[in-house]
Amino acid sequence: MNDMDKELQALLEASADVKVDDFSDVPDGTYEAIIYGVEFTESKTSGNLMFKWEFIYTDEDYANKHEWKYTVLNKPENMKRLTTDLEKFGIECDSIEHIKGQLEHLLDVPVTLTIKSSQSKTNDQVYRNISVNPIA
Repeated sequence: MNDMDKELQALLEASADVKVDDFSDVPDGTYEAIIYGVEFTESKTSGNLMFKWEFIYTDEDYANKHEWKYTVLNKPENMKRLTTDLEKFGIECDSIEHIKGQLEHLLDVPVTLTIKSSQSKTNDQVYRNISVNPIA
């Protein structure tokens, strides 16, 4: 066994007792979480502009699991959905620069996530619809 394989084997053995975040799906329902990250980005597959939210559940049954919400920004209706969500958190949405300047204020904010899955009428794909609201 070479040095690299020995190091890899040691890591493998040490990993047996390590707990990592679970990224599995959480069932439909309403849960508490915090906002872990937010950013404007591009879809890796389509190249569409999008807004990405990342949450970490604080709900006891799903603590430390991650959830993502994406808003594809390819038409005005979708931008309106995003600004409506951001305004719930006191973000003023009069310009992109202003929005970007306020995003850091969303980090670690407690929220409720309401998840409702639906199946596409044209294929077998299941979509997760996520509503986010600040905890008062």
